[in-house]
Amino acid sequence: MKKILFLIPFIILSLLAGCNDDDFTTSPDHKLNFSADTVKFDTVFTAIGSSTKRLMIYNNNSKAINIENINLVNSDNSGFRINVDGMKGNNFSNVEIRRRDSLFVFVEVTPVETNNNAPSRQVGKINFSYNGIRQEVILESYGQDAIRLKGKVFFSDTILSGEKPFLIYDSIIVKENVTLTLNKNVRFFIHDKVNIRIDGTLICNGERNSPVVFRGDRTDNLFSNLPYDELSAQWGGMRFTQNSYGNKMLHTEFRGSTTGIVIDSASVETEKLYIDHSKFKLSSGNLLSAENVRMNVSNSLFTNSGGSLVYLNGGDYRFTFCTIANLYNIGSITGSAVYLQNYKLDTNARPIAIPLINAKFENCIIWGKRDLEVSLDSAFLNKPIEALYDFKFDHCLIKARGEDDNKFINTVWNKDPAFKKIEGEVYLFDFHLDSISEARDKGNSIYSFEFPEDLDGSLRRQGMTDIGAYQYNY
Repeated sequence: MKKILFLIPFIILSLLAGCNDDDFTTSPDHKLNFSADTVKFDTVFTAIGSSTKRLMIYNNNSKAINIENINLVNSDNSGFRINVDGMKGNNFSNVEIRRRDSLFVFVEVTPVETNNNAPSRQVGKINFSYNGIRQEVILESYGQDAIRLKGKVFFSDTILSGEKPFLIYDSIIVKENVTLTLNKNVRFFIHDKVNIRIDGTLICNGERNSPVVFRGDRTDNLFSNLPYDELSAQWGGMRFTQNSYGNKMLHTEFRGSTTGIVIDSASVETEKLYIDHSKFKLSSGNLLSAENVRMNVSNSLFTNSGGSLVYLNGGDYRFTFCTIANLYNIGSITGSAVYLQNYKLDTNARPIAIPLINAKFENCIIWGKRDLEVSLDSAFLNKPIEALYDFKFDHCLIKARGEDDNKFINTVWNKDPAFKKIEGEVYLFDFHLDSISEARDKGNSIYSFEFPEDLDGSLRRQGMTDIGAYQYNY
């Protein structure tokens, strides 16, 4: 009995403490704090919902606060939606926050269509009324109208312009003997696992400040410092099939795919693909894979993928003033930056020759995290002409330990190209040359006459040519 009587005062104190928690303040001096005064969304496509952002409400006072009203203003015109402590709606009454406690508010937006080509700013706000005062949090997004293509097949020659971006759902196919032309500023935002197949011809006519863009359709961030646009595997990839010829990618940006660009075997007598002043990055597998085709590439950037950046099996290729550098840090890297091969295996694992007629790399940087960033793979060395394996690296900077010979000419072996660093960034890279770069002044100037402008459009200096896609600017 004494033990029971001894416990009674503690029970009473506990009950009193509980009552104190529910003691509400009515003082206007006791205010709420918010994790942000403005909840901002990146550009969101109209009529498509955004990701969810979180707003925290803090009551740092010694007494509870009863929020008499939480009101989402202008929701019909702005497209914003909120969820307060698990409840959806636009207006909430008598929402309590205990002393030194917090409350979740989740915010989403589906911007209304604007019939404008450019993104349109859309604003809403949440009003919080209590104890005779009102506080507000601003909501802000930019809505972008877009043209939606789903399962699109091009049966006739088509020209697309870039006034509005294109949202790509399901596959795109360009049929044989059909040309799809993408003019400057055409932007394809491509949904998860969607592929583009070119049976005919693709012409990308981008310009320096208005490139043609192929990328994933997510415009938000995985982390605060990592946009989905800087991740691989956001969509499928692009394939040029056997009878596709005469393709061009000028001032084109291609990023965030799973399989990269795959080019099927064809005749080496006719050019399959020409690439100039373009940027390719972020594939979870190989970035550019080609088998037995003719291809010419100049003034272009190939960077940061889980497989090889340039994988060539047989064919006839020329790469001039390119930077091919793999600093991929979102996963493992399974292949060297450049991989050259002249065979494939049949069903019995016996090699079948695919002659590598020529693979020329001129004034190119080939760099990465691996000790050896050029792999030379042949099953037919010292064999007859049908198993040809011919390549040349002329005035290239290569991540490897080697010596010059008739295949490697005036090579800068295993010297860091010293790319510029972006201060504080872990996932973003700048592949321009720093002042201490070993690639400076080491190029063959003869190629500067043929390709006078670098990837930025800067004129290359005659007689003092740098290796790679970018000329160092003093």
